[in-house]
Amino acid sequence: MVLDMWAFLESLARPSLADPELPDLSPDELPESWRKEFIERAAILEFDYGATREYAEAYALRETLKDMTKAGELFNNSLGNLPD
Repeated sequence: MVLDMWAFLESLARPSLADPELPDLSPDELPESWRKEFIERAAILEFDYGATREYAEAYALRETLKDMTKAGELFNNSLGNLPD
C-alpha cells in the first residue's frame, strides 16, 4: 500500500480551512495588491507543492485574509466589511 502523504496532510487540514473569525470574502473582492498576493500564494501551493487548485485557493485566501487583518486593512467582524 502506497501512502500519498500530500493527500493525507490535505485531508487533515481541510476541515480547518474555514475560519469563523475571518469575513466571508471572495478573491474578487480583495483589493488589487492583496489579490496579487493571493494569486501568488495559490500558485505556489498548486504548482510547487502539488495541491489541488481548490485547496490551494482556499488556503491562500484564508492566509491572505489573516495578513490583511494583521496589517489593519480588514475589519475582523461578523459583517466581513472592508474598511472605508
